[in-house]
Amino acid sequence: MILIVLNVLVAAIMESAGREQQVVQRASSGNVTFHASESCVRESMGWLGAFTRPSESLPHTITYGDVSHWVEDGVEDAAAITRSMRDVSYGCMIEELMAKSLPSLSGGVGDSIGSSDGYGSAGDLSPAYFYRVTSDADGARNAHRRIEALVSVRY
Repeated sequence: MILIVLNVLVAAIMESAGREQQVVQRASSGNVTFHASESCVRESMGWLGAFTRPSESLPHTITYGDVSHWVEDGVEDAAAITRSMRDVSYGCMIEELMAKSLPSLSGGVGDSIGSSDGYGSAGDLSPAYFYRVTSDADGARNAHRRIEALVSVRY
């Protein structure tokens, strides 16, 4: 009789441990997917910041079928890390919203000070360009994360 009770107890403990493992795996997958979505926003900011003036190729899309480019060469267990994230993919869309005149952070000197009575013309010393970045990531166990960010850039 004691043996039957112990077997039932062990079976219940194993079932509970299995469920807890599934919860942890889902949470881990959700975290990796969130970081993938967030990294696309950062990559979008880098893409926008690489220009010296507003890009004319908008809307622009960045997509990755996996996150293997996250793993640096020479990292121990790089293959294992890449395999663990093989189900993660992400992409984002960059759209221009508007340009707006904002107070200049630094004053002009001499001829670099413009004057105008029109919005966004020669007198506009520091226009800020606003972009919407919509980032989506998909991962294992049907994990999905979306981030919408407002990014401002001054050229």
